Amino acid sequence: MFTHLHVHTQYSVLDGASAITDLFATAKADNQKALAITDHGNMYGVKESLRRQRLRQTHDRRNIILVRNLFCS
Repeated sequence: MFTHLHVHTQYSVLDGASAITDLFATAKADNQKALAITDHGNMYGVKESLRRQRLRQTHDRRNIILVRNLFCS
């Protein structure tokens, strides 16, 4: 099984352009059993992904929740 572990949604400012629905459709078409979302500095993509999965009441994809935070000192 192959799963991308570095995927940005439209919520990653200046980095992502993929809509959650498109990501789910592509993962399903590629027979991927999991979907990782690694947005920059926020978790809005994860929230939408979990909400859409709950509304559809489908659990055919496993969500891998990651966030990339950048800190300056």
